[in-house]
Amino acid sequence: MKELQIAVIGAGLGGLTCARELRDAGAGVVVFEKSRSLGGRLATRRWEGQVVDHGAPWFTDVPERLRELCQDNLRCLTLPVLDWRSGTALPEPSGGRWYLAAGNNRLGNRLAEGLEVRLESQIDALGLQSDGRWQVAGACFDAVVLTAPWPQSRRLLAPWLDEPAGQTQPNYRRALTAFFEYAGDPSEAAMAWSGMEHASPSSGLERSLCENHKIGRVPPGRTVIVAHGTPRFSGENFDMDRETWAALLEMEVRKAWGLAQAPRAGFTHRWGFSTIDRPFEKMPQLPDRVYLAGDAVSGTGVGAVYRSGLTAARALLTGVSA
Repeated sequence: MKELQIAVIGAGLGGLTCARELRDAGAGVVVFEKSRSLGGRLATRRWEGQVVDHGAPWFTDVPERLRELCQDNLRCLTLPVLDWRSGTALPEPSGGRWYLAAGNNRLGNRLAEGLEVRLESQIDALGLQSDGRWQVAGACFDAVVLTAPWPQSRRLLAPWLDEPAGQTQPNYRRALTAFFEYAGDPSEAAMAWSGMEHASPSSGLERSLCENHKIGRVPPGRTVIVAHGTPRFSGENFDMDRETWAALLEMEVRKAWGLAQAPRAGFTHRWGFSTIDRPFEKMPQLPDRVYLAGDAVSGTGVGAVYRSGLTAARALLTGVSA
């Protein structure tokens, strides 16, 4: 049997997991990624001489195969997270909270090892040939796996997608994220908590996190706090000037963490498709030889998205080879 040629669109966790599984089964795989980095929302920034996770701050469900891949780079966070509403610690997840010492995006880098990944390759259209193969970026493939956020994948499939009336769509949030560097070692609050969940109706902050508790990330004499805006705050300010909404988040950060001085530096990021509130309740009818993986299928979470990549790869190998 000839070697299958597969296009995977999206180099997040689900796409890279799927691509590795397909490659290990003997398929030829090309991964297309529109950005310059791997891992999707497992995002890390090397900034001002330190390493900051501005996407997923930690993992709570790490499958054994990912643990093996990460090896001794995987570390556990043990300092609790403050529930701002009650003033007490949030219950710890049963599997613990984990991060990668070199940055959470390193998981994407490890998964991509040995794969053909084309960065800065945005796919704006698919083509369907008369022989049933798919055309992607001028090349022909036996099948396509879509792992980008569903609104982006849906646009690619629009000419062939048959969605019943009233089909419930996955619901994504937009999110504003900023992080700030302050002079001095962590405050008393930052020594006691690794993060805070903010739930005040008047707050723009949904969650804030102290990166100092990730070993080797922040040099002595500095404190780095990452701030994630609430869905409402992010929606209202998403298209506003970055300096304006970052300043609003920073004021809340300084008050919550007991920081006396203004930050020495800051960085902002807009997430057009952040966490997903609701994955598919019922999968749409996809064209032949098109498969889905990622949080539109699985919901949020490293373990869930990883398993969606495995499931898509196995379904493809069964369906296309049949």
